[in-house]
Amino acid sequence: MNCVVICCDTFRHDMIGHPTVKTPALDALRAEGIQFTNAFAEGLPTIQARRTSFTGLRSFPWRHEMGGRGLTPAIPGWHRIPDEQMTLSEMLLEGGVVTGLIGDTYHMFKPTQNFTRGFCSWDFIRGQEGDPVRSGPLSAVDVSPYHPKGENDLHAWPTLTQYLLNMLDRHTEEDYLTPRVFRRACTWLEENRENDPWFLWIDSFAPHERWDPPMEFADAYCTTTESRNYIQPQLINRAEPSEAEIERTKALYHGYVTFVDKWIGVFLDKLAGMHLLDDTLVVFTSDHGTELWDKDRFGKGGDRLYRYNTGIPLIVRLPGGLDGGTVREDFVQHQDLLPTICGALGVTPPNQNELDGRNVFAPDSAPPEKIITAWHANVGIRDHAWNLVLDSTGKTDRCELYDLQNDPHETRNVAAENPQIVTLYTQCLEDCLGPLPYDIKHTGDRRQAPPLVVNYAAQFRAGENG
Repeated sequence: MNCVVICCDTFRHDMIGHPTVKTPALDALRAEGIQFTNAFAEGLPTIQARRTSFTGLRSFPWRHEMGGRGLTPAIPGWHRIPDEQMTLSEMLLEGGVVTGLIGDTYHMFKPTQNFTRGFCSWDFIRGQEGDPVRSGPLSAVDVSPYHPKGENDLHAWPTLTQYLLNMLDRHTEEDYLTPRVFRRACTWLEENRENDPWFLWIDSFAPHERWDPPMEFADAYCTTTESRNYIQPQLINRAEPSEAEIERTKALYHGYVTFVDKWIGVFLDKLAGMHLLDDTLVVFTSDHGTELWDKDRFGKGGDRLYRYNTGIPLIVRLPGGLDGGTVREDFVQHQDLLPTICGALGVTPPNQNELDGRNVFAPDSAPPEKIITAWHANVGIRDHAWNLVLDSTGKTDRCELYDLQNDPHETRNVAAENPQIVTLYTQCLEDCLGPLPYDIKHTGDRRQAPPLVVNYAAQFRAGENG
């Protein structure tokens, strides 16, 4: 059996089956696959989630004291895969599986991160976000169309400036990074048609912000002359945006989702055209979601451990579409991917007894009653009835409790009304961490230099003024 994992960054779980957002490729995959409706992240954000997926071991607690000089962002748990931890690709390779990695999630490919370990081949498509592909010409960049005040302020969001630099040579749809990732994955299939079994991990940074699809995809959801295209949506969080600006910014994300889905479809069509679907396990997932003005904000963060941020899509299509259309409601997290994939490909992890995840298809696999999701100092303890969010370090008094049966959108904090529930779920967290407050072991190395573009921008602006 072969296996392909498609991981798309910042893909909200509710985009599949959404009443208005079009995802025909993923809808078809869901119809032929098993949808896990209670899939959640474990450690967040980007690197933490992928480290959990690649190792089958929890990223949280942030217990590894290791250097991260030069890494951004410098936050708890954002560090390499520890050298002693074996990865999924290494296990599969040792089990006789040909392994491949293709992606544009540039954080994974930074030196020393260890995410390429165990892959027979890997291809890094460069240019996303603050990936320092270019340092000029800054005179060719204009951020004013994306700035709330229409200012060409290259300091306002340096990663936006860097991104626009990286995109200077983009002219047609196929020049966008998402098509480049999935077209390269199609080529990989051609190149490895003689290798059996094989495993391919496709990591698309889209639809992570910049929410910058070809604009016709956003126009399908909202057009207006009363809003700029805020492809860096956080820029309007404090700008008291109008209804038109909010709806247009949502449309940018929705359009980006549809754009990503289109190119997932191109890849899945290639897989089907090569007659590989009857012998391939297909997994679609993400690291986390994002906020679409759900609580008056765009973006995501550790202070927002609500379902739209911590829930993830997870569809598993078994070879031949076995059990297609099934829905499962048991809790699944990123650490379950490794044992599930290894089990499907007939590879026994050497550290099987040490794994934190479970093979979701094993007959003796018991799902957890409660799950823990962590981001920075904030930790969520969730089951089907409640979600308790705490600051595990005690540095703030954050204590939020949501009654998921009566308030599924988590709009009303009922912690003060339910002290016994707070105590019970806090004990669950202490069973994992020890007595609170928790002393984080890894906080990130703050010595990293800011993006070079900031310094270049300062020089450029000085030149303009003098």
